[in-house]
Amino acid sequence: MKPLRGIIQTAALPAMASLLNPLPAGINYNSTEVVFVNQKALATLPYYFERGQMSQVWGTVTSSPRVNSELSTLAKASFVAFDSRFFDILGPNPTLEKLFDLPEHNVHEAPNFLPAQNKVFVSNFNHTYEYLVDLSVEPPALQNLTTDPPLESVNGGFIHEGKLVVGTDGYRNSTPPGLYLYDPATNRSEPLLNNYRGLKLSTPDDLVVDQLGQVWFVDAPFSYVAWTYDNPPELAPSIYCFNMTSGALSVVDQSILWPNGIAFSPDNQTLYITSTPLGPDNSTENHAIVAFDVLYPHTLANKRTVYVPDTYFADGLKVSEAGNLYAAAGSGIDVITPEGDLLGKITAAGEVFNNLVFLPRGEILVTGVQGIWRVRIREQGIVHY
Repeated sequence: MKPLRGIIQTAALPAMASLLNPLPAGINYNSTEVVFVNQKALATLPYYFERGQMSQVWGTVTSSPRVNSELSTLAKASFVAFDSRFFDILGPNPTLEKLFDLPEHNVHEAPNFLPAQNKVFVSNFNHTYEYLVDLSVEPPALQNLTTDPPLESVNGGFIHEGKLVVGTDGYRNSTPPGLYLYDPATNRSEPLLNNYRGLKLSTPDDLVVDQLGQVWFVDAPFSYVAWTYDNPPELAPSIYCFNMTSGALSVVDQSILWPNGIAFSPDNQTLYITSTPLGPDNSTENHAIVAFDVLYPHTLANKRTVYVPDTYFADGLKVSEAGNLYAAAGSGIDVITPEGDLLGKITAAGEVFNNLVFLPRGEILVTGVQGIWRVRIREQGIVHY
């Protein structure tokens, strides 16, 4: 006969090792800010255990008060190592600070470093202006930006040759979704693309530009679902490659239900895509980060799963100079090797991160539902100019 749910014969359970590994010798972190997970202990939690799909692993509730206490310790840390290699990434003095506390959902995504201005562009759900984070002062200052003409609901962006290529949601029936080029030097924006041979795009979301100057972007009906754009989808969710010189637009993949984040490996030979069909009502849907080999000029091959976030889903995605993936996944940034090993998490309790951008000197600017954060670590991300 199967045991009744919730009834535990604790006498039959072996003693469980601590979920917390000691920090490596010679490392003098604040033990409340940096913790090291014992993955072998995590592999066999005392039953009964349970957590919601949208909460972090430390939101798990088990039958053991001691384990629950250790899980609560994880919840308080800003840096949670799952692999000893994470400490090399963090360096001697990692920090996470909230720069700006803003109204919920006021900050959106598209953080992009503007090197000539030493500022970071950040999109805003208010449809009349964006944000600039001025890095030339300390602490950084937040400024409003109204482009000429105004951009509508920017979702993703990529700096290329000093100008910012952005994807927009469009707005109601007045402005269709599309790609735009913004010049920070003149504050002018101009349209690049708003259709696939007469059919309206859904929501050009995150995007990247390759070494040939082609824009690779994901497109799914996020704006229609979020009620910012009134027209129902006319195209299937897709990954596109857009030639800015010729205007040619190619569909390169339609196998991902809700493609969202996108990033190239340092050599531009691998393309990573995140998927976002996860939610309270569909927690078992595929929400993997996948990789493709890139066969230029615009073919994808050898699709494979790299990593499945254990919490929420991966939204924004960036890659470090060493090739590690940084995925904004709910209340944390998951740091992952190209092979899919979870090295660690950068977290802020009670917050939701949705995108990030690498800055010089090992800094990361993170956008979230309720504000903007700055991370300082040793590993340098790829900074685009």
